[in-house]
Amino acid sequence: MGLRTSARRRLAWWAAYRPHVLVVTAPGGTAERLAVEAQVRALGGVLAAAPADTDLLATAGTPDAELAGAIDLLWGQVPAPKVRVDVPEPAEVAAALTSAIHELATTPQAGVEPAGEADSVSGSRHGHGDHDHQHDDHGHADHEGPELGGPEQGRGGHESGDDHSHTAHEGHGGHDHGGMQMPGGLMMADRGPDRDGLKLDVLRVALGPALPAWPSGLVMDVEMQGDLVQSAAPRVLSVPRGNSGFWTADPSKPRRRAAAHLDSIGRLLEVAGWSGAAEQVRQQRDAVLTDAGDGGENRAVRDLGRLRRRLQRSRGLRRSLAGLGRLDPDAVSRLGLTGPAARATGRGGDAWARLVTWLEETAQALDGRPVAPAEGPRGEPGRGSDALLAAAVALMPGLELADARLVLASLDPDTDELDASRTRGDGDLDHEGQHGSRHDRYSHHGQVGSGHEHEGQVHAG
Repeated sequence: MGLRTSARRRLAWWAAYRPHVLVVTAPGGTAERLAVEAQVRALGGVLAAAPADTDLLATAGTPDAELAGAIDLLWGQVPAPKVRVDVPEPAEVAAALTSAIHELATTPQAGVEPAGEADSVSGSRHGHGDHDHQHDDHGHADHEGPELGGPEQGRGGHESGDDHSHTAHEGHGGHDHGGMQMPGGLMMADRGPDRDGLKLDVLRVALGPALPAWPSGLVMDVEMQGDLVQSAAPRVLSVPRGNSGFWTADPSKPRRRAAAHLDSIGRLLEVAGWSGAAEQVRQQRDAVLTDAGDGGENRAVRDLGRLRRRLQRSRGLRRSLAGLGRLDPDAVSRLGLTGPAARATGRGGDAWARLVTWLEETAQALDGRPVAPAEGPRGEPGRGSDALLAAAVALMPGLELADARLVLASLDPDTDELDASRTRGDGDLDHEGQHGSRHDRYSHHGQVGSGHEHEGQVHAG
């Protein structure tokens, strides 16, 4: 028993020395998320990529009951010692995280409680379970491409089965994912026709709502055959009503536009496996939001120039994104896309083109040059993110799951901006924002390329 206590004490000390923080963001919680990410950096911590990688679970914003249930399931997958905090307001971030890290350092039993005794209070710690874990270097290796200091991991920067890329959250809110279950709750596949008309196993899973670098509160119900997505249906938990979103609160300020694009770039790089570059982008995003005068503008322009050169010269990153999720001008018009995703068609319309467009428009904004002043970062106010989500759903069928996540990240719809009056719990919205049946809405025959074309492209119907 003494050895076990000693081992826990050492693990707790390492966890507090360089805490790995998994951030789950509720819709409407962007300001809280940004405050948590900045405070994690200030405290010497890193953002975790998966529950097994986590010492501290932070909920940014105020989740609804369904999202709270999903977070509880996620918390059960985090090994002890562990601490959990809820941050409903940005002003509470520093005190909550500092207190949590202090508890990790001083309480070897953190997170090891009898079942059923965990409490849930704003800014308080919760815990249960009875298993220890050990980090590599109390850390998990950051994965990035060769030009940014790490090993290249192939398309998407990671293998399709690792925890970093796409952990499926199942069972939240009593949602029926379909399929049979084996003893122990493991999912078995049903049978269904594949895209070539053959009968293959179909597995129904839900992606989200608590994935790193994932739109807040989004659940994507997908049907899989082998490693390919056959269909996708989104729904958003707790869409804020009457809230235009953090990034569109003051669209007239070019620095806010630049910071919004940097936030999107950071998510795309994280999903692509370039975690070190993603952290650099997050640091620049925070500097753009907070620096004013005193050479801050010149420093931001200089830093962005270096970042653009490093990213655009990376052959590995370009291979990961080029040709993926291509949209032609007719598809852009049909889907109602505006903003950077629409303008990226001039560069080829794929995920790489959208990254380059974000970088170019960020540079323009930091230089003080106007960039579509009537738009927000996602395009036309009130419909930009709705169209981006519809485009992601149209592009996903036929892609491997890792590539489907890259496509979604390259479009980056903001759930804070989604039209709550048109977003139902089951996510059944057609491309024009009208309610339709799931089969009508998400069967893209004639829109997604056939077997003789590149999958994950949308052409004129």
